[in-house]
Amino acid sequence: MSGKREQVVEAASALFFEQGIAETGMERVAEAASVSKMTLYNYFRNKEGLLREVTYSLMRKAERDIEQVLKQYANPFEALLNLRGDKAYLMVSEIFIKDLLDEYPELAAELVEFQEKSMVGKIEEVIFRSQQSGMLRKDVSPHVLFLFMMSVKEYMSRPNTLSGVSDIRAASEQVISLLYSGILSEEYREKNRIADGGQRNAGEND
Repeated sequence: MSGKREQVVEAASALFFEQGIAETGMERVAEAASVSKMTLYNYFRNKEGLLREVTYSLMRKAERDIEQVLKQYANPFEALLNLRGDKAYLMVSEIFIKDLLDEYPELAAELVEFQEKSMVGKIEEVIFRSQQSGMLRKDVSPHVLFLFMMSVKEYMSRPNTLSGVSDIRAASEQVISLLYSGILSEEYREKNRIADGGQRNAGEND
């Protein structure tokens, strides 16, 4: 992708995620990307073509994020801990997903299929490896563990979830610690003396 085309996609992504797809016109995208409308339409025939490239770009970034984590951490549980913050999907807003589902269901289906085949499969593989190594509980399926982790992550990412908490960072870390301590196997917890309250970071060794 050329530099200027990539600039357009990044500008469109920011607008789509912040304002939603329906409220973002091509003229606004051209303005944000500092290109003419003619240039924009030369790159993408219409708004749907631009949205498709934004969605595909999101998929590619998410896949790169996962691959980078899996290469960086040989320990499967450490990889699992770091996979919780996949950067690409953190940018996606509820309004973007709603507009995508309402107005572009076929493209939304492609995104869901990608997530299920590429992302979920790889994460569940890491969960399975962690179970086989004795780190995670084996009495729960990898898919259920994945759904549980993603549910907590999604809830914690909602606006105002931690409103009223004086130290949001500390509270977030405590929730994450409780989450990962809860899915560790009893043997692993006992071996590493990890308390239910999460006094130590899950995955640390003595």
